[in-house]
Amino acid sequence: MNNGQEFEKIERERKVRRKVFYLTFAALALIFGGILTWKLRSLILPIIVGALLAFLFRPVKERFRIRWLPRTSGPVFVRSHRHCPVLRL
Repeated sequence: MNNGQEFEKIERERKVRRKVFYLTFAALALIFGGILTWKLRSLILPIIVGALLAFLFRPVKERFRIRWLPRTSGPVFVRSHRHCPVLRL
């Protein structure tokens, strides 16, 4: 065998090893993803529903925002307003 044939043989072996590695990695990733989905199936639906509701009600939340109140103190004001009878005007 000359150098060209040896190089082609080595290159073919390298391509086969690369293909085996990628297929093995893809199979392991699919198996791991399936196991993870199976184990977390009780969490997946509430997360999807919560994300969908957050997306849908974002405009509603923006309408109820108090314009003159800073964004960081808004929740504190709302909670104190609920619990303090003096602020209930």
